[in-house]
Amino acid sequence: MSYASDQPRVPRSPRAPRAHAFSETELAERRRIQIRDGGLWRIGAATRWLLAGALSATGALALLAAGTFHGHTLAPATAQAASANPQTTGTAGPIAAPAQPPTTSAAPAVVVSGGS
Repeated sequence: MSYASDQPRVPRSPRAPRAHAFSETELAERRRIQIRDGGLWRIGAATRWLLAGALSATGALALLAAGTFHGHTLAPATAQAASANPQTTGTAGPIAAPAQPPTTSAAPAVVVSGGS
């Protein structure tokens, strides 16, 4: 295939100038859309920054609370048991016998089902 000058060239359509491509109402509509989109982007960015700040503040407060409030420490088990159950002299062991034996009652047994 040769590109000799005797071959006809493919005609191209001329481009329309952009100046008269849009009317005033179309340009005003595009401006309104661009302003709206810009506002939505700013609201989205502000929301993302506020969310990141809130999460950071929550983490900082959790670390502060964990460092400030340590909870309670337990006393050694032997000292705690000795102070909680002082034994009297005369008992045979840590568990004392009941004052009177258990008795059976004459009341019928109560059965509760899982109904509503």
